[in-house]
Amino acid sequence: MNTTIKATHKGECQLCGKRQLLPGDRLSLHGYAVKWKMFQGQCNGSQDLPYELSCDRIKQELDRVEAKIQNGLDTIASVNSLNGSIGFCKQWSTEARTYYWSQIDYKDIPEKDKIRHCLYGEPKELATKGNTQYVKEFLKPSLFDLVRYKSWCVDRIENWAVKELEIRSID
Repeated sequence: MNTTIKATHKGECQLCGKRQLLPGDRLSLHGYAVKWKMFQGQCNGSQDLPYELSCDRIKQELDRVEAKIQNGLDTIASVNSLNGSIGFCKQWSTEARTYYWSQIDYKDIPEKDKIRHCLYGEPKELATKGNTQYVKEFLKPSLFDLVRYKSWCVDRIENWAVKELEIRSID
């Protein structure tokens, strides 16, 4: 029976902050789900140096996050500048069994559907309400999470110093 252990130490992921095994000097794959016997997704910090040894990956991530924040602000401004009957609407997908946001022209909604979905008012008014709801329920929460993540990244860069890796305990 082979009892060789590849990972003798643990380290903290630069991007997610979780403790991971280090087979060699790089973090193991993490942040994934296994579905249908396949990996789905993974943390972008997988297979990078741990935080104890480097914060270079955080600096790269900060550039990406700042760009996403700016994109989010631009999207909010774009949605808020829409006028007329074009606007966002939360719609149900029977196939995916969930709601999703889509951009529609409210004047194209048949009267019977307006009544069924309690959409009362002129198309322009409905579009403005839909856009306000889209910004409030979808765009702003995503943006808020990105701003908090950016703050966390900046704090980690400012407080970074080389540290000893944690030795893996073998029970």
